[in-house]
Amino acid sequence: MPPSPLVLNSALEEWQTYIGLTTEDPVLQTAVAHAQFEILHPFKDGNGRIGRMLIPLVLYQRRALSRPMFYMSEYLEAHRDDYYDRLLGITAHKDWHGWLTFFLQGMVEQAEANLAKVKSIRDLYEETKRSVIDLTHSQYAMAVVDAFSRDRLFLERLSPKLQVLTTV
Repeated sequence: MPPSPLVLNSALEEWQTYIGLTTEDPVLQTAVAHAQFEILHPFKDGNGRIGRMLIPLVLYQRRALSRPMFYMSEYLEAHRDDYYDRLLGITAHKDWHGWLTFFLQGMVEQAEANLAKVKSIRDLYEETKRSVIDLTHSQYAMAVVDAFSRDRLFLERLSPKLQVLTTV
């Protein structure tokens, strides 16, 4: 249950002070800050999205990430019921251990899933380079593949055409 609107501003100020601390472990601080934000529930809409965005931002601010690009939405959505139960456990029973265990396990599983995706993309890139070289026998093929792989808009436009080519 979110706090009364009468105390929400002071609670948010305390939350801001907490995420500004540098003495906490960054991962544990992120877990606590995320839970606190979701419990404060300061907005009519969008609290979940903002709370999930805060995860990489707090980790980045604390220099636990070199870029704010670690998203847990996939894990949290897949474990939605447990996620809500763990947040409720904090407010109903002060069960921070259950929350931290859930959140840290989620970080591990999401990191492993993200790594698998990165490896899959890298493998596809390498396979594409080999295929283009084999097909073109051109000394410029590698440069073209590299240029196209950096151009997201080009890849989005080309993707449907490539699917047609690979199914023929």
